[in-house]
Amino acid sequence: MDTLFPKWVIRITIAGSSGRSFFTIWPIRRFIFMLGSNLLIFGNLLLILIDLFRVVFRKGSTEKVESTLAAYLPVYLVWTFLVAFGWPLLFGFA
Repeated sequence: MDTLFPKWVIRITIAGSSGRSFFTIWPIRRFIFMLGSNLLIFGNLLLILIDLFRVVFRKGSTEKVESTLAAYLPVYLVWTFLVAFGWPLLFGFA
């Protein structure tokens, strides 16, 4: 049998997945991470959209758009630290 992967890769894969059940906590972790990331990005884009709407139609200032962009950076920083350091604590370093 000629495969693309060496036999040891196939054996490690089979041995690594043989003891696990199909339903694990991993999909929940990914879902929470992706949902949180998407909500953060959506919120940021919504705030930028509102500010740009004010700039275009109400003759607002572009400095407000810049300050909105800069003000949202700490939110991304908190999310990054939560995922990097809180996720292992929350899910038991698994």
